[in-house]
Amino acid sequence: MNAARRLLRLRAPAVPKPASRQYVSLERIKQLQAEFQKDDGLPIHLKRGKRDLYMWRFIFGATMIATANSVRNLYLLVNKKI
Repeated sequence: MNAARRLLRLRAPAVPKPASRQYVSLERIKQLQAEFQKDDGLPIHLKRGKRDLYMWRFIFGATMIATANSVRNLYLLVNKKI
C-alpha cells in the first residue's frame, strides 16, 4: 500500500501554489466604480465595451436557440413523431 502511494505521489504533477493572494487595489476599485457609475446611457452589462456586447449577443443568441429547440422537442413529444 505504501509503495502504491509513493508511486502516485511521484506520478502526480506538482501544482505550484501562489505565495499570497493577489488583491485588487483600492485605487482600481475606485476607478471601476467611477467607470460603471458614469451616466452614458448604456446598461450596466454593456459598460465595458465591445467585448461585453459580443458576449451578451452570443449568450442571448444561444439562449434563443436552446429555447426554440426545447419548444420543438416538446412539440414533437406531444405529437409523437419521435
